[in-house]
Amino acid sequence: MLVLAILFVIGLLWVRSQPPEVDNPLADAQTEINQKFGFLVDPLPGPKGGLMVKSVTPKSPAAYLGLQAGDRVLTVNERSVWQAVQLRDLMAEKLQRGPMALLVERGGVFRLVPFGAHAAGAGTGAAPARGAPPKTAPAGR
Repeated sequence: MLVLAILFVIGLLWVRSQPPEVDNPLADAQTEINQKFGFLVDPLPGPKGGLMVKSVTPKSPAAYLGLQAGDRVLTVNERSVWQAVQLRDLMAEKLQRGPMALLVERGGVFRLVPFGAHAAGAGTGAAPARGAPPKTAPAGR
């Protein structure tokens, strides 16, 4: 009986000595945004609000649409973003419904960055600019 009690205590100490797995939703959100859209943001807002773009993956939808490191993402379809988890969730939700636009600030200049419905998949993900003529095939002879 004493041996069982000692083994139980040793097992309990061993289990408690293992570090618990830490769930980090902010880091997970950052990774998902980078994988799906090609840009990495700070997990929490800076002093001016919005999420600072830390880096942009070359040839990604974000790079194609002109996002740059140092930009601040302020809104997704006019909904303010205050952390990476919220940005990821809003972008995923809005893309399910169709194109979306991010309000981005760079050097005091604000602009809308359109993301098309296929931004997270293959292709560039770019939505056509407003007022842009539709792409047409050349006239046949």
